[in-house]
Amino acid sequence: MTDRSSLTRSLLVATLVLTLAGCAKISLGPKQPGGAPSGQATGGQQGGAPVATANPMSGTWKIAFKFNNQVMKATMQLQQQGNQFTGSGTDDDSGRAFDVQGTVNGQDVTFTKQYQAPGANGPVPPVNYAGTLTMVNDKDYQGPYMNGNYNTVINGQQVGDVFEAQLASSQGGEQTASTPPPSPSEEGGGEQAPAKAPDLSGKWLVAYKWNFKTIKSTMFLEQDGGHLSGRGVDQNTNEKFEIQKGWYSFPNMTIVRTYKKGKGGAASDRTMIFRGKVQMVNAKDYQGPYMRGETQGGGEWEAQLVR
Repeated sequence: MTDRSSLTRSLLVATLVLTLAGCAKISLGPKQPGGAPSGQATGGQQGGAPVATANPMSGTWKIAFKFNNQVMKATMQLQQQGNQFTGSGTDDDSGRAFDVQGTVNGQDVTFTKQYQAPGANGPVPPVNYAGTLTMVNDKDYQGPYMNGNYNTVINGQQVGDVFEAQLASSQGGEQTASTPPPSPSEEGGGEQAPAKAPDLSGKWLVAYKWNFKTIKSTMFLEQDGGHLSGRGVDQNTNEKFEIQKGWYSFPNMTIVRTYKKGKGGAASDRTMIFRGKVQMVNAKDYQGPYMRGETQGGGEWEAQLVR
């Protein structure tokens, strides 16, 4: 990293593969007998093995579900206590936020997804999920896996279809999916595994790909345990954004940028989700925490701390 412009240059050659960034095992093919989606991970045992891990629901989950013959995806942060689990998440495409409450008994799992914002005609009806929790062990994914059905009410009509989900990271930061080791730093410094998770609070310089352009940002993050918040501005367009939702379970992190249309704000209302990993870099021109990953649209991004 010879200078700040290396953020732009290295975006074009970044090789990090994010844990489950493409949801390789979440295919949601045609339903099979019993309601399970085809293409699901079975790990060498039909239906998967029972989960023996304590608190298997805790961590970051990627969930995919069919709606109107399309596959929709979301990310959930869950915490389990006993047989109960709670959490929150966002839909990948729209950035809509929701809360989660559920119960797991052996291989039976049920949970409710409740969107936080009211609809035009009042509160949004909950989305109810019911399925099976199993342990998968195949070449592409090892860890807890859920599949089953969901149902809800839209405009007075019952709707529902199939869903499946897999764990992207555990509460303690353990990676449950196969991920190649990070490549050494381009400038020869190398990336190091820190003795403890670095604090992300401070001023960050960010570069990301959007609409075939490289956008540079100044971003201020505040970390409170596993939660992130903050604000910033895109330097190319002078559009301001807020970060009201963000999660951090080392080395995995997610932030949701919210842009609001208006004078001194942004050109349009929108959200952008940034997912990535945190590493420690020890190069000749930069030593400290470093983040890189992909946005929900598949664009690469990276950031370095300048506090």
